[in-house]
Amino acid sequence: MGLSMLLGALPVGEMEAQGFLDKVVKGLEKTNQALESADRLFGGQNTQRSRRKAVKGFRIESPHPDLEISCERCIASSTTVLMDFYVVNYGADATLDFMPYNNVAIDDAGTQYAMQVRVADGEWVSATSAAGLFPTEVPIKLSVQIKDVPEEVQMFRRLHLNINCPRLNLRGSDPIKVYNLPILRRPPIAMTRPMPHPAHPLVDPLVQLSGMSYSPVLISYIPDDGNDLSRMGLAGKVRQIQEKRIDGNPNGKAQTHLYRFNEAGMLEYVETPFWRYHFSYQDGKRYKITEEYEDGSSTKEYTVFKDKDNRFVFGDDGKVLEDNLYFPVKYAYAETGTCSGISYQEDDGEGNEWLVTVRFTRNGQGNISHIQEQTSFSDGAKNARQYEIKYQYDAQGNWTSLRCDSEAKYMDWQRTLEYYE
Repeated sequence: MGLSMLLGALPVGEMEAQGFLDKVVKGLEKTNQALESADRLFGGQNTQRSRRKAVKGFRIESPHPDLEISCERCIASSTTVLMDFYVVNYGADATLDFMPYNNVAIDDAGTQYAMQVRVADGEWVSATSAAGLFPTEVPIKLSVQIKDVPEEVQMFRRLHLNINCPRLNLRGSDPIKVYNLPILRRPPIAMTRPMPHPAHPLVDPLVQLSGMSYSPVLISYIPDDGNDLSRMGLAGKVRQIQEKRIDGNPNGKAQTHLYRFNEAGMLEYVETPFWRYHFSYQDGKRYKITEEYEDGSSTKEYTVFKDKDNRFVFGDDGKVLEDNLYFPVKYAYAETGTCSGISYQEDDGEGNEWLVTVRFTRNGQGNISHIQEQTSFSDGAKNARQYEIKYQYDAQGNWTSLRCDSEAKYMDWQRTLEYYE
């Protein structure tokens, strides 16, 4: 029986109901077509099942079982993001050809970007391919550079890094896939409360510019000379700090950091926007740290170390003089022992270099209240800026509000502190 004959045989009320159902079915068909189109854009399988298989947490998928890929860093300098991956080929020697013009980079807001790539210390390329020999079991660096990334972008939800290698039967259709890669942004600059021992820059979230913005974890590198409260410049028996930070954009979303301390003043737990850290103790001393991605998708443990991979250069008095995590950052100190400035040099990989020198002045509570920053470029140009930071304090003398509202810098950090009785 034809559809028109069937509808003609239905009462008017049932015909209206059937017309409504037809509209619903057509609407669902359009919705499924849109979802399938989105699946194709993001590399899905065009099925409802694939749409339900959302990837949670940071993950790297290799296109070939003989290729092992790890991410060494993803760090932002202003609006340029630099990523370093290490590729290990466990098969026979092979030449891998990376094709930046077919790659995909999508941030957490859905914006797509072009990228440049280079193999080892070769040239950055964007319109051609970057090729290199990958000998058996030798880690080779693959670098990716993405420009014009807004400072409020926190992560790349998806990266596709296409490879051509006939020997491994890779022809660009099976890329390296990276999911939910957080962007590490160096925080602004400096504050440290007076301490009974010399202040250490690596536990000061504003001084620490050299890469790791989650500075309490870096206490692992510091010689034991007190508890974590004193090393972080905190007074009283602090039990917990919840810190909400807005940097750079007054309308930006606040990033929450949570710190918990035991009654001896040692860190038990740190939670950042992307990672959680648990600190374990034995005989009253820290001996292990568990690092976990926010949704539990990635976990690793490591024992406490002092100077892994020669990252730091120490002075005779135990102060850090230089940090070599990503590029050398040098620290200067005042006569009081507090960190009075830093300097570091960067380049864009295209022959342009610049030197950043930062000096700061402290208020009566020991917190940095005035910052002077100068950037000197290799072509002789210079750029200088300065700004003020204002604080509010609680009855214990710990700051609860940090604000900087100037043309040079915007910061709004709010703290809620809880104390042991």
